[in-house]
Amino acid sequence: MLILTLDNLSDADANATLTLKVPYGIDVEVQAIGSVDEVELSRDVWLLRIREFLKEGKVRIIIESKDNVKPEYFEITGEIVQITG
Repeated sequence: MLILTLDNLSDADANATLTLKVPYGIDVEVQAIGSVDEVELSRDVWLLRIREFLKEGKVRIIIESKDNVKPEYFEITGEIVQITG
């Protein structure tokens, strides 16, 4: 499990996309904690809304392998991009 801490020090909500490059055989779940909202847009893209004047909002990323996956090295990369609207 990985926890990202997000701050929004402006007086307006911030919107962003979280994109993760996840190999097949791995399941990823994203959970918003506190004043962060999330919507899953596709298998590897989530829309985030971070509330105004938020300090230490959190996004929990839970990573699990599927039952039939052989043990090996997997790499997950990603980015958070702020969007308008």
